[in-house]
Amino acid sequence: MPEGPEVQTVVNGLQACITGRRIAGVTFAGGAESMVETGADSLKAAVAGQTVAGVTRRGKYVDIVLESGMHVLLHLMMTGRLVFRDSQAAPPLDPPRFLRFVLAFDGGAELCLGDQRKWAKLVMLPAAEVARYAGIRRLGVDVLTDDFTFERFKALLDSRARLHSFLLDQARLSGLGNIYVNEALFHARLHPLRTPASLSEAEAGALFHAIYDVVRAAVAQRGTTFSDFWSPDGAPGGYQYKLQVFQREGEPCLCCGTPIARIKLGNRSAFYCPQDQPAPPDAGSPENPANSQRT
Repeated sequence: MPEGPEVQTVVNGLQACITGRRIAGVTFAGGAESMVETGADSLKAAVAGQTVAGVTRRGKYVDIVLESGMHVLLHLMMTGRLVFRDSQAAPPLDPPRFLRFVLAFDGGAELCLGDQRKWAKLVMLPAAEVARYAGIRRLGVDVLTDDFTFERFKALLDSRARLHSFLLDQARLSGLGNIYVNEALFHARLHPLRTPASLSEAEAGALFHAIYDVVRAAVAQRGTTFSDFWSPDGAPGGYQYKLQVFQREGEPCLCCGTPIARIKLGNRSAFYCPQDQPAPPDAGSPENPANSQRT
């Protein structure tokens, strides 16, 4: 699933290529009308003839703002991919595989959504209802905005959940996913089975700065590409070449040489260096971490 830095990369690309363009119409393919939570016909009627006023991000949602004040919220979910095709380009980009949705603009340009599983979600809302929409209302502090301060972060740390699970909770901190949670914990030298409540002031500060730095470095690298994520101009991200622990099980730590370890927490994998991220006393065995689901 694209995480905050990948969605921000998409937004940055769309701001440059669709802001100010007039929408000619919308088409769907492969029964993708079901992906529109607020109704495909309503979406078609609301966007036709509208000019895109801007594009922004809300958590992991792309927010396309129309001159009418209506908002098209798009969540790429696991395998969604956006491609901007300009008929004036030489040559234009190919449409994505598993094409589901096309937003056509005057002059022949298109914004295409591909999604193998048809899990991506589209929602059409007036401005007054965006903040009340359930997917937006439940979001916690966005780690890529100025709202993410040490004071606000520290106020959340009374939890006894495991750090790995705590940081993935979008109701506490939005924009983080498994890639950047693993990387931030490594940069802060904190084991994924530590609890927020156990952190000292210095450890909390180290984790805050690690999150802050990692997600912004990922945006600067245009996100992380393994298989499904590409920016709208067809370029892959570059942060996969900067990863220290994520998906590096058994490989030597780039700092100390210790093999990177992996444990399962719920349905996610946590990667860490056993030397640089020492386990807490109540961690249990790597195969059966004690209280890994404790909240």
